[in-house]
Amino acid sequence: MLTWKRIHFLQIHIAGWSSPVARQAHNLKVVGSNPTPATHFEAWIFHAVGHTLTSREESGMKNKLLRRVCQKLNRCANTLSVRRGLGIRDSLADIIYKENRSETSYRDLINIRRALNKTIGLGGDLAELGVYRGGTAKLIALSCPSVTLHLFDTFSGFPAKMHKLDTIGIGMYAVGLEAVQEYLSDFSNIVYHKGLFPQTTKDVAPECQYSFANLDADHYQVTFDALAYFYPRLVSHGMIMLHDYGYVLTPGVKQAVVDFGGFPLCTELFDHQLLIVKP
Repeated sequence: MLTWKRIHFLQIHIAGWSSPVARQAHNLKVVGSNPTPATHFEAWIFHAVGHTLTSREESGMKNKLLRRVCQKLNRCANTLSVRRGLGIRDSLADIIYKENRSETSYRDLINIRRALNKTIGLGGDLAELGVYRGGTAKLIALSCPSVTLHLFDTFSGFPAKMHKLDTIGIGMYAVGLEAVQEYLSDFSNIVYHKGLFPQTTKDVAPECQYSFANLDADHYQVTFDALAYFYPRLVSHGMIMLHDYGYVLTPGVKQAVVDFGGFPLCTELFDHQLLIVKP
């Protein structure tokens, strides 16, 4: 049985390592070699804590602790990339990153920007599933201010887990619709769809097509449903950016892609993204 005192000690102990480990992981990613150390570090924490915690209550504490550690690693790597000027910089990504209204890393923001630039002029609307505080939605809206952007979210946090690979508890990442609308009040091209996906797609015209969709759903079934909805509706050369693909805390995302299958053009991107392109 793990006491609160031991939980607190473990959190401080791991947090002390986060900076050098993040630095090592980031340097490996910059030079393009295999980022195994970062992956193994995340897996090692999960393995070590998983063998210590046994009850359901302690499992929830385990996931919360692991998520905080991984977020600390990611934030440290982002800070290094910005301060050192490593990689590509982008003025709009800088704005979103500094506002800190997204869990998306700086490198992932750059990837979204690159994909959006490739879809300009293709026709079709834009979409995001999993809006949270509206950070990446603002990036998309700023990039394509004249294109309709559909935002799908419960705006009340995650629903109940529906699959054995789902790890995020009910109500987590809850941000109300009014708060997001206030943050994005400068944009007239946004349409909000509140509720459970894919039921909320009934509000969209049946003939609607998309040039780009950013999916950040984390759970298995909603990711599978999103692929089933968006991929057939992509215009030629349209793109889906899937967040948290291969991430240790969201195994259901990758499994949904494997089970759905049938993507002739797709590639993994740093940090944890999968880019899918419609031929």
